[in-house]
Amino acid sequence: MRKLQAKSMKYALFLLVALSLVVGSLSVCRTGTVARTPPTNNICSGEVDTCQNADCCSRVATQCRAASVDNNKVCTSAKYRDMGKQGMEAGTTDASYDAACCTAKATCAQFTCPAGSTAKTSAAATACTSNVASCAPQTCCDVTATSCLAKSGSMTCPSTKYADSTKWGAVAGSTSTSYDTACCTTKATCGQFTCPAPFATVASAATTACTGAASTCSILSCCGAPTGSCLEKQLQLSTCATGRTAAGVSLGNQAGGTTASYNTNCCAPKATCTDYFTYVASTTSSVAAVRPTMMVLLVAAVVGTVASLQ
Repeated sequence: MRKLQAKSMKYALFLLVALSLVVGSLSVCRTGTVARTPPTNNICSGEVDTCQNADCCSRVATQCRAASVDNNKVCTSAKYRDMGKQGMEAGTTDASYDAACCTAKATCAQFTCPAGSTAKTSAAATACTSNVASCAPQTCCDVTATSCLAKSGSMTCPSTKYADSTKWGAVAGSTSTSYDTACCTTKATCGQFTCPAPFATVASAATTACTGAASTCSILSCCGAPTGSCLEKQLQLSTCATGRTAAGVSLGNQAGGTTASYNTNCCAPKATCTDYFTYVASTTSSVAAVRPTMMVLLVAAVVGTVASLQ
């Protein structure tokens, strides 16, 4: 059982670290909140791009965010809490909150049904849960009985292929062969995936199948950690000392053979709110330009969760 837990833990950590390479975060105080005055010197979870509203900002009592979170205000049934309005003045009544902070729900008439389905006749009168992005095919659309989409629930592709959503509108036929021909596509391999630094492509990349199209190939399935690197040590559950974080440190650094060398080469001091506001004030970079490292902090959270269960 412990071997299974360790293996599962390794893959979970590998995924979290992989995500850290493609997720970035820089957020000044979000709409409906302001910097604490005077700014506290709270220790953030990692480097400056991990300092978030809960660490360094507080809600504005008169605005929509505070009204919903602190005063339990809710929208009427035909509307939803609009996150784009969280900085609006909410007023003091349910009616003023509804007018200032809420937006009418989208209907299925605003939703485009995927190939292999058509809009329900009740689309115009069927409300989604919030904006158009919340509309779902199962709520808004009827599946065309002869389509690949309809048959995907009862028929399967061969092991070397996957059900291709770009073919959902095609006629599936009634046999496994016709379904395979009309609805399935050969799976991509890791040979079509480029591992970002510091990951290394696995030797079997050309013959390692992904789960579907090339977009389903991932660091987890196609790449490995360089020997002796900070990344490899993180996958082995190495952790930083109190007050330090792995965020912002190159995962390709050589960790060294001791706990002390790992802490020096793979960890950095955690930021404070003072660091955060100084950093935000001094940068003109967009959110997309910030170092994509925040997700690596989840490694510590996962390790802590596992430890608490033992």
